[in-house]
Amino acid sequence: MGGYYYIVLMFLLIMATLLIPVALMSIAPLMADRAVARIEDLSPVILVTAVLMAAIYLYALAYVQAAMVNLVWSNIRNGSSSFSASLKAGKLAWIIFSNLLLLAITLGLYYPWAKVRMLRYKLNQTAFTAGENMDHVVAAEHKKQSALGEGMGEMFDIDVGF
Repeated sequence: MGGYYYIVLMFLLIMATLLIPVALMSIAPLMADRAVARIEDLSPVILVTAVLMAAIYLYALAYVQAAMVNLVWSNIRNGSSSFSASLKAGKLAWIIFSNLLLLAITLGLYYPWAKVRMLRYKLNQTAFTAGENMDHVVAAEHKKQSALGEGMGEMFDIDVGF
């Protein structure tokens, strides 16, 4: 359970340490002259602030997603067999950003490829380590098999074939 709280704490730390200076940067022109500036004068500052905040949020989102996937998959064990995951926040942030950009350019037509690209990265970073000979596991499951499914299919006359 400690890993989860570490991820949440890191997310809050990233957001606090990066968003507070960005917010202060956006109000700095207002404080410089002690006068209210016109909105036209602040538009470049607002644009830069919005871009920086979006980039920070995107990285924080990628960090949390990568850390949670790594935490969950790395703690799945069955006897001596286990899974492990090694997603990187930077790579995940790049995939999310480029997928969003391509989705916007193609007006959503890139969506299936974006899903496949994200899933391919996650699966390539996930590994299964067998602690015992898998032939014993397959043989034990094969003995448990019954003909119930085939019998029910024949009873309801369901024909599934190619």
